[in-house]
Amino acid sequence: MDANDGSCDNGNFITNSEYARVETYTNSIQDLLNVYPSMEHLLECQIVKDAFSQVLVDHCKPMKKYAKMAWVGMVFLGVIMVLLILLWTIKASHEHCYHVSDGSVEPHCEVPNSLKSRAAKEIEI
Repeated sequence: MDANDGSCDNGNFITNSEYARVETYTNSIQDLLNVYPSMEHLLECQIVKDAFSQVLVDHCKPMKKYAKMAWVGMVFLGVIMVLLILLWTIKASHEHCYHVSDGSVEPHCEVPNSLKSRAAKEIEI
């Protein structure tokens, strides 16, 4: 197509690989559309519904067991995390109450041992 007026240009062709790709996509879509009505009828079939029900009820017990184990594990992990957060909050509150700070930094100056010994020697002299 010509971008200006929408008419077809003579001489502008797509490559063989592009044509093959477009043909493959359109064939796939058409095949899907052709199969859809039969798939819809299959889903409405009582035999298929019964088969799925039997698989879910009779053959999925181990999967239900493992899903329940995973759920219990996640609940246990959640409870532990809540307890840890509560302990952390209590500890932070305790530190805040008993170690009140006005927000300023107070340096703790301590004279190193080498300076103490040098000061003591100067006093002796």
